[in-house]
Amino acid sequence: MFVCFFILYSCLLPACGGVCKPHTRKNEKTMFSTGDVILGGLFPIRRSVMEHKSDLNCPNLLGLQWAMTMVFAIREINQNASLLPNITLGYIIHDDCYAIPKDLEVGLSFLEAKIHIDEDSKKMCSPKALVGPYSSSQTTVLSTALGLFLLPQVSYGSSCQCLSDKKRFPSFLRTMSSDIHQIRATIMLIHNFAWLYLGSIAIDDDYGRSAMAQFVLEVEQLGLCLAFSEILHQQRWMEVMFSPLSVCLSAIL
Repeated sequence: MFVCFFILYSCLLPACGGVCKPHTRKNEKTMFSTGDVILGGLFPIRRSVMEHKSDLNCPNLLGLQWAMTMVFAIREINQNASLLPNITLGYIIHDDCYAIPKDLEVGLSFLEAKIHIDEDSKKMCSPKALVGPYSSSQTTVLSTALGLFLLPQVSYGSSCQCLSDKKRFPSFLRTMSSDIHQIRATIMLIHNFAWLYLGSIAIDDDYGRSAMAQFVLEVEQLGLCLAFSEILHQQRWMEVMFSPLSVCLSAIL
């Protein structure tokens, strides 16, 4: 996250002027702080409203921890005069509940002031960059929209190799490496232990499909035998992963 802030310092300094209060919609629950430059944040503070409607008010402690890490980092930067002299960073953090529709809703609201749809939007204090969301599927959809306006986006959890394509995602950055390194490390382990008969499963989303395609390619180049290659729907994935091994194998095979 600190890397993101140093980049912002070089590209956003001319646009700073006066303390800015983030624009919030009526009855919208957000966490925000004023500043000369506002950063947006998308974190899964609650569980998915799509898959866990009964758990709408049940907090996701890990997502809350990520959000508070952003708050802590911004406060530390603001208190250090040598990092951003005479510049104060603010933030507006949204709960996306792991839901792509919520990510799009927030992302489009960030763009309202940038494209000046109407007079009211001109008065909005729009974030100059966005931190998040977490998953590759969420990021792929949102970054497609944000990239049209070159709004900087930094993800803390999206590792899909597809996001390295700068033609598709020109304004996207991330603080973790691409899946290609994890796949190659797995291939090195397979080669080291001389495993010859393999199987692979992945979840049915951008992250899973991309990783599966790259893994199959690497395995075939080594001349190994891939017994099966299965992509599972998210609901079936959860059922299989939390079942005994015998049940997992019967469900896959």
